Amino acid sequence: MPHRMLRGCVSRLLFILSLTSAVALAQQSSGSIRGIVKDGQGAVIAGAKVRLVDVAQGDNREATTNSEGVFFFNPLKPSLYKVLVEAAGFKKTERDEIRVSANDRLDLPDFLLSVGAITDSVTVESSGVILQTRGAEKGGVLTGNQVINLALNGRSFLDLTRTVPAVVPTGGIGGSVNGNRNNQNNLMVDGITNIDTGSNGGQLATMNIDQIAEFKMLTNSGTRDLHGTRYLFHRHEGLNANNWRNNL
Repeated sequence: MPHRMLRGCVSRLLFILSLTSAVALAQQSSGSIRGIVKDGQGAVIAGAKVRLVDVAQGDNREATTNSEGVFFFNPLKPSLYKVLVEAAGFKKTERDEIRVSANDRLDLPDFLLSVGAITDSVTVESSGVILQTRGAEKGGVLTGNQVINLALNGRSFLDLTRTVPAVVPTGGIGGSVNGNRNNQNNLMVDGITNIDTGSNGGQLATMNIDQIAEFKMLTNSGTRDLHGTRYLFHRHEGLNANNWRNNL
């Protein structure tokens, strides 16, 4: 990361707080978008052309719906997107204002195409809040403008963790979350771990808040099922072999 920071790159930070490091390291900063294309009667449309546009940078990606009318874009960097759908015999449909944050797994509302010429178009500007139906994560997201404009003592973005519920400042990275110790937290920059493994409580690279495009904090991971282990190791001293000094 240091050489990228010197170029003034814009980074996405993902703050992960988990009970196990194995789960935390499996997280990533990229997201995905999934949707289904149907006609006015609710029948799925296979072979529809779907184009994903990154509004901020103008990048385009294309996909085709499968036999179940499903399209899928992955991985996606955090940004603002719009989706355009075309199919023979139907009007072109466009959906705007699709915000993908770090680690989001978005299922879009169904695209319902109207019969008509492909030269005609239908634009859906707002369809309500898009929910994540393929994950149970909890946390909060702060945009780059919020990171810059919020009052910070010392301009440390780590103070922003205090805006997320269940966080208790105790020093270290992020403080204590949901009762966990502050050395059980993981910090990632653009999907790369940025934790000093020597202390497990400091950063390898310090981020300037002007470089941060988005800050996302996850306060849970795993499933709703309870997992645990209880064990005891004991070896009876009477089974120990005699040593050389005693025999001497």
